[in-house]
Amino acid sequence: MITTILPTFQRPQLLKRAIQSVLSQTFSDFILHIHDNASQDETEKVVSQFQDPRIKYFKGETNIGLVQNFAHAIDQVTTPYFSFLSDDDFLLPKFYVTTLEGFEKYPTAGFSAGRTLKCNSKGKYPKDQYIHPFLDGYFLAGDALIALAETKNFPIWTGILFKTELVKQLGGLATQAGHAIDMELTLRVASCTSIVVTPTPVAVLMVWKESASKVLISMKETNFDPLVDNVLPHFVGSAAKKEIAKRNLQQMRIGGYRHIWIHSLLANQIENAQAAREVFLQLGGYTHPLKLKLLKLAESNACVRKIFLIYFHSRIMLRRYGS
Repeated sequence: MITTILPTFQRPQLLKRAIQSVLSQTFSDFILHIHDNASQDETEKVVSQFQDPRIKYFKGETNIGLVQNFAHAIDQVTTPYFSFLSDDDFLLPKFYVTTLEGFEKYPTAGFSAGRTLKCNSKGKYPKDQYIHPFLDGYFLAGDALIALAETKNFPIWTGILFKTELVKQLGGLATQAGHAIDMELTLRVASCTSIVVTPTPVAVLMVWKESASKVLISMKETNFDPLVDNVLPHFVGSAAKKEIAKRNLQQMRIGGYRHIWIHSLLANQIENAQAAREVFLQLGGYTHPLKLKLLKLAESNACVRKIFLIYFHSRIMLRRYGS
């Protein structure tokens, strides 16, 4: 019924936990495809410890990069459904059962999603992830895209079960999106078919220094343009709704470059920050003139950057634990 795609590169102990989370599922009709991106450590040995015929191990001769490894893996899927699992994340025991229930209720849905919780390296689940309500229900094609683009809790693909045939019909992953491939695929599916979402937790995304979700996004490796250019042509709905979707997608694109700009600045990656700022402004992104002036000053002045760093993290702490 299901293939879980698990790309990995030189994280044997974390990979072990990810594998165990799949094998612990309460639904057993699945295949686990592990795609090793040419690891030069004990990764293969760790995989061989699991004597389970449902595990298939693929090892590349060369490192083709994270994005291409994900994209290549889809070609090997032959089951009706599939999901993605990064090697440092893990599934909760009822991921398959919960998402399959969504398909049972709504057979025409393009994907069925549960909630992916975020957890830090200390095993703590940040409280700020619960500030905004998670999507819940069945959304028709077009309406699904608008709902996703407007939510503050965008479904993370770790907790999504996709229909294989549909994704292949849509052309698989848009590798030109770089590190935005997950958002682009989720939006593209929602633009042309219905989706079902439940707030039930089904997976855990680890947010730590070296996790994919925390690694600084490079302007050379990420392209948010496909969030509009690739997605909108597939939109199913009225002209009025398409205009709403276009506006929402454009805001997501602008927000993506703003995210790179600010976080590159915090990480002292000035060239990356400047490149992201230029694209952000070119696309019509707005920041108050005084704030823009201060941020530009932070790009050129280390002392101002330190003050900005303190201010930024203070705001996060207030939002997370504030009165």
